[in-house]
Amino acid sequence: MRVIEYELLVDEERKPVLAKKNSGFSYADEFLNAPDKIARMFMTGCNAEDLPEEHIWMLALNVKCKVIGMFEVAHGTAYNCMTTPREFFVRACVSGCNWIVVVHNHPSGICTPSSEDDSLTKRLVEAGGLLGIPVVDHVIIGKDSYYSYAEQNEELLKTKQVREEQEE
Repeated sequence: MRVIEYELLVDEERKPVLAKKNSGFSYADEFLNAPDKIARMFMTGCNAEDLPEEHIWMLALNVKCKVIGMFEVAHGTAYNCMTTPREFFVRACVSGCNWIVVVHNHPSGICTPSSEDDSLTKRLVEAGGLLGIPVVDHVIIGKDSYYSYAEQNEELLKTKQVREEQEE
């Protein structure tokens, strides 16, 4: 499956619009419904485990967990990357997605979440619940490994169970 990479731009009237980026980014699996598939996609497609700076991406998924688009939400330094829930949900609303997945890399290669990662994830889950666009996972890419909040966190796991019930 070819994944379309988008940029969020502003038109003359200051309204958000999506613009396709020229990207050779592709992924063979049809559904991205498991953290290991998502991690593998970013490790092979973006070389996320080898990037020298932290990047945060968002996958916009339809109700069947097919990727509608991929957005680079923020790009930081070797130590951190600052963003807010607004940056994610502007893109989610404009893309018309049903779910989002947050992915970011740790240039250190250690995928253990930081307190800032925990805080952002909590804020994103809360905002997604209010907007009706659930965050189904936040995957952190390390060197040859990943960390999935959905696999470790009960609150996100509930969202994942809802997604799985809708797939049936």
